[in-house]
Amino acid sequence: MNRFHLWHLFALASAYFLLNSWLVAIALSFEKRANVIALWWQNFPWFSLNYFGGVSVAALLVSYTRSVDLSAIGIILPLLMISYLTHRTSLGRIEDSKRHVEQLGELYMSTIETLAMAVDAKDQITHGHIRRVQVYAVELAKLLGVNDEQQLKQHDGAG
Repeated sequence: MNRFHLWHLFALASAYFLLNSWLVAIALSFEKRANVIALWWQNFPWFSLNYFGGVSVAALLVSYTRSVDLSAIGIILPLLMISYLTHRTSLGRIEDSKRHVEQLGELYMSTIETLAMAVDAKDQITHGHIRRVQVYAVELAKLLGVNDEQQLKQHDGAG
């Protein structure tokens, strides 16, 4: 493959990656009610490695063989497997990190609940004050437009 065709190949791969990833990011932003640009920057740039890895494998296949034979498949298949396994491992690490952050959040909320109960138990004069403030804060958040049930649940005393 000459240099001119390689630039076209990578330009098309870039266009395909950008179009595909931005459409997914837009759909996710509607679902999560999040900023689409921030969502894309947080989640999608690393996926470009898989796209360009696939393009490189395709370029090798087209450049060195005019027909598909076992030797070409024997060279290309391990490269595709490595790309897939790397992608899968990365997604697994991301999920592990996400679970860890969620567990830390639960621990944090549990600690706050425990401290609130200790304050309520110690001071009988203002008993229930923390709970009332918590209810008012949740209602205020709803009035300000917070409608993510997960966030409201974590802070309304039920989570």
